[in-house]
Amino acid sequence: HRSGPQMEWAEAEEGETLHALGFIDGHCILLQLEGKGASSPIVSVIGQGRSHAVVGLQNLGNTCYMNSALQCLLHTPLLPRFFDKDYLLDLNTSSSWGTGGKLAVAFSELTASVASAQERGALVLAPRAFVRVVTEIMHEFAGWAQQDAQ
Repeated sequence: HRSGPQMEWAEAEEGETLHALGFIDGHCILLQLEGKGASSPIVSVIGQGRSHAVVGLQNLGNTCYMNSALQCLLHTPLLPRFFDKDYLLDLNTSSSWGTGGKLAVAFSELTASVASAQERGALVLAPRAFVRVVTEIMHEFAGWAQQDAQ
């Protein structure tokens, strides 16, 4: 971690809490994940100011709860980068227990659409393709009935 942009990075033990590190507003944390299946180490700096615009997700009927959960996932450090391409190494298209990878691919496409919308300066995006995949997999989400984000 470091306490300012001009400071050197200080290594910390993996089990240390942010409190133990003296982490406060304005500090940054550099995370590096290395593991099985990653094509390259994933590095993310948390705590730096955002350099991109936030893109809202349009409510398509009763998708407001899903949209709020998706926004959380889209803004989770490292997750959108993983779904850029690294997820393909873990994609299970042959299991009879899952979605055949359809949901993972749909989320990856959504992250790409959000990134494209950010580059264009768009303020809102309609996640129609993602909603279509969700309703194909879980029929109870089709239609206009109120749904929770679970």
